[in-house]
Amino acid sequence: MGVRAGMLMLSMVLVAFGLAACGGAEDEPAEGEAEPPATDSSDDGRDEADGEAAEDDEQSSDRADDADPDPERDEDAADERDEGSDGEEAAAGNELPDPAEVEANELGHVPVLMYHGIVEEPADEWQMTPEAFREELEFLHEHGYHPIRTVDLVRGEIDIPAGRSPVVLTFDDTLPTQFDRTDDGEVDPESAVGIMLDFGEEHPEFPAVGSFYVTDKRFDDPEQGQEMFAELHELGFEVGNHTIGHQNLGTVDSEEVQRQLALGAEQIREVVPGGDVATMSLPLGVWPEERELARTGAHDGIEYEHEGILLVGSDPAPSPFAEDFDPLGIPRILAQRGADGPDASFMSEHWLEWLEEEPGRKYVSDGDPETISFPEDDAERLDPEHADRANPYEP
Repeated sequence: MGVRAGMLMLSMVLVAFGLAACGGAEDEPAEGEAEPPATDSSDDGRDEADGEAAEDDEQSSDRADDADPDPERDEDAADERDEGSDGEEAAAGNELPDPAEVEANELGHVPVLMYHGIVEEPADEWQMTPEAFREELEFLHEHGYHPIRTVDLVRGEIDIPAGRSPVVLTFDDTLPTQFDRTDDGEVDPESAVGIMLDFGEEHPEFPAVGSFYVTDKRFDDPEQGQEMFAELHELGFEVGNHTIGHQNLGTVDSEEVQRQLALGAEQIREVVPGGDVATMSLPLGVWPEERELARTGAHDGIEYEHEGILLVGSDPAPSPFAEDFDPLGIPRILAQRGADGPDASFMSEHWLEWLEEEPGRKYVSDGDPETISFPEDDAERLDPEHADRANPYEP
């Protein structure tokens, strides 16, 4: 990776000392650096993770946020989400297996993967080819993952089949390679959404589910782009806030912070009636000076309130039931496969393999959304707030 790799490694070292940077442009994200891995969920280092540096970003594409779909979302989309569950549990007469049988561990880690451009010729580590994206989906499917949305993670509403593990696929920047249509109006099969839909059709137990974080870039379609937010919602995806103009919130005053986030939420609500914009992704991974304004605020009578905030971080997220889970500081992993050199240890291929290396590292569902099952030796990791749902067992 030459000079770019050197810059990436230098940035990773700086991030470890709490410096922030992140970013990425549209389909050709600016050169940037990923934050080094940390197995804890501390704010600084991960919050201010970096990535797509602003140097080559003169066209700086606005990053998009995804809004949490309406609670009364399309029944078809909801059915698709649970299709795998029905199939796997029907054989047992709808009776859930003993947690020990599936080695349930609902205090394990959850990978939250961060994607940007899906392009044939990646300019840097922030882009991935369609082939590599399919390869990553195949790995996730083969290793028992089941996609959920960021808002599901934040709310602890993880309703997936017993023995499977949640994964969150997130997409920043509202890029046309993430979601586009062909001349005949069909979803572009080479876009991220097209690839996910095709993969989900081939593997019903791995539904096309994820979270898109949008800005006013609107998939480079000023006329229809906003309506595409509604299409994502109807397909079952979450559409969340990434500010209206992909603004570095650390460089503007509190009034502008609130304007950016309020208008970012409003553009989603305008086309997703009743849509709850519940989560947001920090542009450039940078917090505003007054951090509370990333969570809630108002501008010109338009209010916003986020239940979850995504960082750019570099390691898997804690379980939403673990004591160290912070919904307002959720780390993500840069999605990349086939990377070599020292940078590879900060990307999804490395972390997904790390989660497989030892039992107990990743979240494994017991199949019952009302209980939290885990080996009894891990009891101290449980957040006391969830003690009434605890189901510890002897392995």
